[in-house]
Amino acid sequence: MKFKKCYQQIAKKNDIMIKNLKDMEDIYVER
Repeated sequence: MKFKKCYQQIAKKNDIMIKNLKDMEDIYVER
């Protein structure tokens, strides 16, 4: 169970990073 919780935290961080990359792509495309 402890491992699963750590994995969920990593997955959440990765989702945020992917979202940020997509936001940056959108900003770059708009220029």
